[in-house]
Amino acid sequence: MRKFRIIGIIMALFLLAGCATPNQGSTIKPAELTLTQFEAAYVAQWHDAYTMATDPSITPAQREVVRVKKEVLTKARPLIDAYGAVVKIGGTPTLEQEQAIYELLNSIGAGLTRQ
Repeated sequence: MRKFRIIGIIMALFLLAGCATPNQGSTIKPAELTLTQFEAAYVAQWHDAYTMATDPSITPAQREVVRVKKEVLTKARPLIDAYGAVVKIGGTPTLEQEQAIYELLNSIGAGLTRQ
């Protein structure tokens, strides 16, 4: 019984020591955060368009919204991929690249803002 208490105390100390290590801080760069924001907005808009398109009771107006979203998402995907490629090699994307993606995604209601 005493052995179990000692082992329990030692494990608790290890756990406490592991949790008490200083926080090294976030290593995510602003461009990586922006890329994540673009990807999330793209997926959300794609899912919205897909949900509307697969609804059997879709109206002609909704069909037009789906068509526009599909067109914009088709234009945005290569821009997001190019932005991501620059970020992944450690580069900094241009403001023009960023702005083009913001404009496309916001044109279909993504509601993104620059951080």
